Amino acid sequence: MTELLVVMSGEPILSRKLFIMIIMFRMSLILPKLIVQHNSGPLLHSKETWRYLGFYFNKKLFLCYHTWFYANKALSIVKALNLLGNSLRGLLPLQKRLLYHICVLPIALYGFQLWFFKGTLTYYPLQNLNRMQCRAALWITGAFQISLTYGIEAIAGLMPISIYLKKLLGRMQLKVNSLPKQHALRALLDRHHSKGANPHATSTTCLTTKQNIKLKSPIQDINHRLNQIHPAFNSMNQELRPGLHIVDLFANQLSFHTVKCSDSVTRANHTQKLNNILLSSISQPNTIIVITNASVRKGHYTILIAHGWQSRRLVFNSEHTAVNVTPAKVETFALSVMIE
Repeated sequence: MTELLVVMSGEPILSRKLFIMIIMFRMSLILPKLIVQHNSGPLLHSKETWRYLGFYFNKKLFLCYHTWFYANKALSIVKALNLLGNSLRGLLPLQKRLLYHICVLPIALYGFQLWFFKGTLTYYPLQNLNRMQCRAALWITGAFQISLTYGIEAIAGLMPISIYLKKLLGRMQLKVNSLPKQHALRALLDRHHSKGANPHATSTTCLTTKQNIKLKSPIQDINHRLNQIHPAFNSMNQELRPGLHIVDLFANQLSFHTVKCSDSVTRANHTQKLNNILLSSISQPNTIIVITNASVRKGHYTILIAHGWQSRRLVFNSEHTAVNVTPAKVETFALSVMIE
């Protein structure tokens, strides 16, 4: 921005390279030309793409050129690999497949987390990657070019590129759970996944519930994936043996009130019974009342809220979100949150 101001003031530029990128949301906008010097100096044009840390953005900050650039770069590498041998002599198919995984895929999928997430359009990026992998499968197997893509990929031992991206994305999301709290990514996650890190101004913690539902980003997908992680347990623990369960040890202290609210009268009687239990528990100072509720909204988006009260005072408040979860799992998770 300093260099741009120097140009507008008419002073000569001291740096060897000047870069100007105007970000706009209307692609039809015609940008004016900027004169660098007073006396018929060179004209300064706005660049169509912006390269930062190996990522290519256009004027609307989309990654269309990024995926096209790296897919074609990987395709050029696959074409160059033909010089290493043919179907009669040279490398074995297993060695060709190993070269493809080592030399081609890391380049083709560089930064795929920025454009491959839930809710984004991936048809054109996957089309470029499928064309690249089809050429690699033909090179590995030595098949004809008219062969079916999925068939030669199966013979070559290559997963479809869309499934391979889902596998890599899932492993990356699970790896976030092992990051330390000092990591910068922790400040962008929800509060119960940040491990005590101070939330960033653009983190999902600072958003409302309605904004979190509409948000489509890799950070939101990481939050949903981390909500599906549960602590591991020992299946041979004594508490899991018959007769040593919590229900068996504290049978006189547990009660279940289940009812099918088919009509308004049954619903009113059940509500009155719960109110009586609540009033009797409030009078006891050593009793904690935990109220949980879970609801499934549109798009298989689930919200779970738990409140803990003691002597008419809020003790804790917790909120969890998840996607693609059955109602039975939500109720089970609500009970576990209540016990914890």
